[in-house]
Amino acid sequence: MKLCGQGKSPRLRFFLPAKQVRPYTFTTPIAARVLAAGGHLHEYGTALRLEDESGNLVQLPARTDDNGHLAAVARDIFWTPFTTPKLRPNVRYTLTAEYENPTGRRIPGGAMGQMYLAFLPDDYAAWPQIDRSDAGYQKDLTSVRHGGASSQLHSH
Repeated sequence: MKLCGQGKSPRLRFFLPAKQVRPYTFTTPIAARVLAAGGHLHEYGTALRLEDESGNLVQLPARTDDNGHLAAVARDIFWTPFTTPKLRPNVRYTLTAEYENPTGRRIPGGAMGQMYLAFLPDDYAAWPQIDRSDAGYQKDLTSVRHGGASSQLHSH
């Protein structure tokens, strides 16, 4: 599950100097257990969070290099049923991308966030039918076939 969509992603059109928080709210049609999570941020990104109404489900902090530049977004693998976050159908979830712009200037289109989840549905029969002609599905499929986002596909 890729938690981001063109025009709906936690993206800031102008990345202003100071701390920025950008939420994206969604629901899922099925119940599932999250097995692993990863994410993507741009420069000055500090964290990604996935929350429901009861609080934090997944927290992925950003790591910086020795010069303070974004090096990676943390990944998490949930090894036991006791640590596995549950997704429930028709519950509102919020993905939040956090940024801290220390430059003192606006950065056009500089901030966005994506979280990727590997999950196990509770009931495979409840899984919605895939519309293989859907533009979002086709874009994701092309990205996967090309080994992830390339400069041509990385259009956020």
